[in-house]
Amino acid sequence: ILDGELSRCNNMLEELLEFAAGKRKVKLQEVSLKSFFDTIHLSLDTQAERHGIQLELSYPEKGLWVFDHDRMLRVLFNLANNAFAILKEGQKLKISTKINKFNLEIRVTDNGPGIPSAIEHRLFEPFVTFGKSKGTGLGLNIARDIVAAHGGTIEVEESSDQGTTFLIKLPKSTPQKSKDSPS
Repeated sequence: ILDGELSRCNNMLEELLEFAAGKRKVKLQEVSLKSFFDTIHLSLDTQAERHGIQLELSYPEKGLWVFDHDRMLRVLFNLANNAFAILKEGQKLKISTKINKFNLEIRVTDNGPGIPSAIEHRLFEPFVTFGKSKGTGLGLNIARDIVAAHGGTIEVEESSDQGTTFLIKLPKSTPQKSKDSPS
């Protein structure tokens, strides 16, 4: 538990420093989708268990995609941590993937209370937060910038009192040198 909290604090500090500097770099490389999602599963399983949340992951057993492994981990951890902060014991977080010839689609779905309509249009702005006692309100802003640096998109696909689904689309690309994300 202590390691997880230290890691969370370190990630928040890194996010604050990156936000203050106004730059985030992505290092595009070929990534095994199975290995990437196995890492996510192992990392989130303990947190889910601690919170009493059901965690379900559905992802390809093989295949490669080009993205920044560490930055995309950050995106999915930010989304998962937001869900863990608002879900009640027994509720569910699901991460699923779909590959088509143009995009890798990642859906992060929960069956929590949904996003209040008053902030839904500002959700990806800095310092916007809801339903959490901890956090900076930067996680979704940082996630959006990281996904945009990959040429992709992140959006709220659906939100209601039955839960929320975030959809990330990452286009096919080839490995290249680091590039700055938009600020």
